[in-house]
Amino acid sequence: MKNLIFFSFVTLIAISFIRNAEAAPIEAASLDRLAREIGMHAIAGRAISPVKIAILDNGFKGVTANLGTLHTGPVAVDPNLEEEHGTKMAEIVQGLLKRAGVTAEVHLYSAFGYSNFEAAVNAVAQEKFDVVLYSQVWEYGGNGDGRGFINAVVNRALDQGVLWINAAGNFGAGTLRTAVSKGTDDWAKLPGVNDSAVIRCQPQTGSSCRARLVLSWNSFSDDVKAGTDKDLDLVLTDDTLRIVQTAGLQQKVAIAPTDSGASLYPREIIEAELKPGTYFARVKIRSNNFSAGRDELRLTVSGDFVTLETKTSGETLLAPADNSRVITVGASDSELSSSSRLLKKPDILAPSLIKTNDGLQYKGSSNAAAAVAARATLERALDKNLTREQLVRKLKTISSSTTQTRFGPTGPGCYQLDVLRSAASHLRQMALEGGVIVQTTDGQKMFMDEDPFARAARLGLAVAPWRGRGEGGRLMGDVSGLFEYGNSASPRDAIEFVLTPINAVICPL
Repeated sequence: MKNLIFFSFVTLIAISFIRNAEAAPIEAASLDRLAREIGMHAIAGRAISPVKIAILDNGFKGVTANLGTLHTGPVAVDPNLEEEHGTKMAEIVQGLLKRAGVTAEVHLYSAFGYSNFEAAVNAVAQEKFDVVLYSQVWEYGGNGDGRGFINAVVNRALDQGVLWINAAGNFGAGTLRTAVSKGTDDWAKLPGVNDSAVIRCQPQTGSSCRARLVLSWNSFSDDVKAGTDKDLDLVLTDDTLRIVQTAGLQQKVAIAPTDSGASLYPREIIEAELKPGTYFARVKIRSNNFSAGRDELRLTVSGDFVTLETKTSGETLLAPADNSRVITVGASDSELSSSSRLLKKPDILAPSLIKTNDGLQYKGSSNAAAAVAARATLERALDKNLTREQLVRKLKTISSSTTQTRFGPTGPGCYQLDVLRSAASHLRQMALEGGVIVQTTDGQKMFMDEDPFARAARLGLAVAPWRGRGEGGRLMGDVSGLFEYGNSASPRDAIEFVLTPINAVICPL
């Protein structure tokens, strides 16, 4: 094992499930709805071909044999770090295939850490799997443009004709990308005050936030053993500029076993427990070999109730979701889902909402990618000779159907502004942080820049079922409270909270 390279904290899940939580099984009705939404129609009586699908993930805690054949990696994972994320992805895939009447050969590969990830990819490439689902992204190891050693590994599977489906990741509101440019005293120029990235900790309960900051820059080689001598450091301070934590590895082209505090890779990581308040992340330029026209840094910030206020929009894809040859899937119902305008990704948008038997519900690009992987497996079973382009065209029908709203504007191609027709405190709370109230062909709506369910949870507002009707998926409110509603016409005198449609235009006053 001496030649194995294992990065125990290099990855971050494109997460829609809580790490290490014992999540209940996914509700059958929730899978029924998702199957309808992505077109998983029953194929009884039709000739189908055998299909092999591999699910690569960071953990399969609690997995059962009916979900697939489990393959452990060459490096053992600490049981305390084992995650349930992969198990839930397998539940979605198998649940949707069952509803279509497809029996596929499903294999589950532990891919936690670089060595396990590389071994899993080598296995699926060698055995020429039909479909791979990877609902993960890497915060470092890539340059944001399809290059870097993570994509170099993925390309081995792609070169063998494997259809690789990757979650877009959920860093849509937690990424800052900018040129590496010197400011005062060799601090990198960042958009926040004091050349910083501004971070807020606002816990809903408790007294702290667990935050993770990863700084990387576009100096990754396709060779995992190759380093860089371009050197940046990361410093986190509180609002009094008191240093909370620093990350100051020295980047080197090559390192010896005796090199303490050195790294081959262009990255710095801070994990800290933060008290409520404002924080500043600053970047110190330690080497003189950066070019503002060529070099770019990326800061990703994650954690419950942690927000990055100086974020970049539209260029938030991480490896391998930035690979032009993978099918990148975003969540049509989550504003956190990552994207890239330059790369014209994600390739597919799909619904992601699922509910577990304990009443909890989850959204995110992981779930969306699992659903698309199931649909891709169905299409492969029906026609093994489909080219990648033909298959993508079929999958894009999911995007076109899920991005259509149930309502339209009442103005001349624009949404007319309206006023909140109730003084109920829970409705006013939802509106206070930038909600825009408009008239639509399906009643009054409140356009929001945040997932409505996430805002309700952040504000501590209870959401009840609507008198036992509907499967949910829509958040509405009236004088009695907030409630989850199904796909039928909106109840009278209720307002629906929705993410602002991409092409929405507000009528001028």
